Amino acid sequence: MTTFTVHGNYGQLTAKVSTGVVIEYEPSKEGQTEYADIIRFDVEEYAAAYPGENLELIDVCDIGFWTTVGEYEPPVSEYRAEIASIRLEEQARHESDEAILATARNLATAGEWEGEPPARSGAGGRYNADATSAVIIDFAKYSHSSVI
Repeated sequence: MTTFTVHGNYGQLTAKVSTGVVIEYEPSKEGQTEYADIIRFDVEEYAAAYPGENLELIDVCDIGFWTTVGEYEPPVSEYRAEIASIRLEEQARHESDEAILATARNLATAGEWEGEPPARSGAGGRYNADATSAVIIDFAKYSHSSVI
């Protein structure tokens, strides 16, 4: 991929991955010019903030940029904090789902519950004591904070 897209309320910009130089601006509405003065995005700072991530589709609040008059506008710190919070929540959910899945595998192998079944937030999975049967857990029915 040689380009990436930055989007916002006033349209989207396409820029080169290697330099951050803007090559196209598509306003959301005809006549809008709010992003027309953005000439380059700070791809180095973005890469430092999100190591290992590819530049693809980025919110304009999440990446710094330079304007036609040489001013630098840094990423919006509140936006970055919100993104960090969301990522931590997603990671915690993923780790919780992995723990539930590992327990389900153990139960299927052992043929018995080890400890109490997970706390339920509604009707959910079933268990068959036959060691050859599968444990079926409907993850959507269990709270992510369940401890097995």
